[in-house]
Amino acid sequence: MNLLKKRGVGVGLLLVGIVLLLAYWLVPVPDLEDLERRVSVVEDVRRDPIRFCRRSAGDCHHTVVQVRHNGDARDYNFGQTNPDEIAIDEEIVLWVAPAIKGLDSERVWQAEQGGRRIIDYEKQAGDDRTLIGFMVPLAPFLIFGGLWLIRRYDWKGNPVD
Repeated sequence: MNLLKKRGVGVGLLLVGIVLLLAYWLVPVPDLEDLERRVSVVEDVRRDPIRFCRRSAGDCHHTVVQVRHNGDARDYNFGQTNPDEIAIDEEIVLWVAPAIKGLDSERVWQAEQGGRRIIDYEKQAGDDRTLIGFMVPLAPFLIFGGLWLIRRYDWKGNPVD
């Protein structure tokens, strides 16, 4: 009996395909013109541990930058940015995408301080669009392959009449 010919594998493929399409629809990659430009002042820079991280993956911390914008302090995740690159009590310009529905954090797509780019929009958007270009066309194959397995095999892997 082939382990891949089971209804459970079909259900898994179907769910992965649906999640890929939902993610593409719910969390689009914004254009630079769609981002909100915010001029803020950096109050604090710190390294916070990543909750789910394999120690073998390397650095299990990300940089969090606290800024003051219009009298409101906010924390932004700057990923693996070197904290030494960010000057405290200096002005920083952020281009921020709106929060994803159901999540409370906004994503910084580009950040500049002192004339240098700390986070680059083109790199992030290019990487995301490369993933989308691979995953979205794969989704229908996963969905239809999953449906085919669900119709052809039972939970134990036996063919269904």
